[in-house]
Amino acid sequence: MLDIIDAVVAARAAGRRVVLAVVAATWASSPRPVGSAMAVLDDGTALGSVSGGCVEGDVLVRATEASAPELVHYGVTDDDAAAVGLPCGGALDVLITPLDDELAARLDALAAARDARRAAHVALPLPGGGAVDLVVRPPEHLVVAGAGTAAEALAAQARLLGMRTTVVDAREAFATEHRVPSADEVVLDWPHRWLAAQAAAGQLGPATSLVVLTHDAKFDLPLLEMALRLDLGYVGAMGSRRTCAARRADLAARGVEEAELARLHDPVGLDLGGRTPAEMALSIAAELVAVRHGRTGGLLRDGTGPLRVSG
Repeated sequence: MLDIIDAVVAARAAGRRVVLAVVAATWASSPRPVGSAMAVLDDGTALGSVSGGCVEGDVLVRATEASAPELVHYGVTDDDAAAVGLPCGGALDVLITPLDDELAARLDALAAARDARRAAHVALPLPGGGAVDLVVRPPEHLVVAGAGTAAEALAAQARLLGMRTTVVDAREAFATEHRVPSADEVVLDWPHRWLAAQAAAGQLGPATSLVVLTHDAKFDLPLLEMALRLDLGYVGAMGSRRTCAARRADLAARGVEEAELARLHDPVGLDLGGRTPAEMALSIAAELVAVRHGRTGGLLRDGTGPLRVSG
């Protein structure tokens, strides 16, 4: 929903008719998660997606004709499955509801919460009872230690994932916005000192991930010693296998316990075989996503669980 909310609010403010279609429930390998949304404007323009293309045509027709909220079920067991069903084998309920002034104001407040990085939600009532929540959560925070060549590529990947990125480097020539333009914040400071200040201010937690790209002991050791004792969602560090082994031995010598070392992802990233900064960033971003969802990575064709298949 958040990807179209600004356009939806602007269209309504301009006096245009807007109808929302929101995924209210899903089963099996449904294409989009609950809360995904599509908006249909009065000229037939469609924004966003509820299924990656499987049912959008039918939703567009229904939204164009909608005068009251309607809950529509789509799935392979429907009589019209061949026309509008989900070839991936899943099912979903879609709430189709015209946007009135009250709902537009609530969406506007949701956008304001997103911009302020505050948690908020809007409950859309469902015909027959219940509701579907449109939720805003503060973005996950990626801290990158070291403004080397991979930092910009990683910041760009993090932006695609909806993460807020801070790059920290003690080297004045490296810690510049020009060098890492995709970062939300570039800080000139020793990474461990900056991290300590953030921890003291209560700004860190499970929604914070740390990726160390410096692979220099004078930066890495004090930073990782501290980070592995904090309640961070992810801690990873770049380096060759030899560098990583030596770094783990040094951290153990500094008193970092085995259970704390087990939290360290090093060498950072999934084994994609890439070598360029962009490929390295993709590898790291892939591991961040895998850890977020409790996965280890691997080929989808080798798995057995349900999939999210989006067009």
